[in-house]
Amino acid sequence: MLNNSENTLPDYIFLDLNMPRVGGMQCLETIKKNKHLTNIPVIIFSTTKQDQEAEETKKLGAVLFLTKPPTYTELVKRLSFVLSQATLAAK
Repeated sequence: MLNNSENTLPDYIFLDLNMPRVGGMQCLETIKKNKHLTNIPVIIFSTTKQDQEAEETKKLGAVLFLTKPPTYTELVKRLSFVLSQATLAAK
């Protein structure tokens, strides 16, 4: 869908590292190599808490590494914060 030029591009891409067909790191690399997609902020959203993976995704172009929280309430808080900060930065 992202490669179809007829589709509207998203404002953000939330990407999990543990995906069934293509790993998150590989997907992130592919997104950032695509001129059509490279300027879309990619936020890594994963259960992993390893600093090494967070640093590696940032080197590949992710703007943020967000560890999945244990509760829905905490998820809403974190996503609200991320989106409010991104909205402020865009102004």
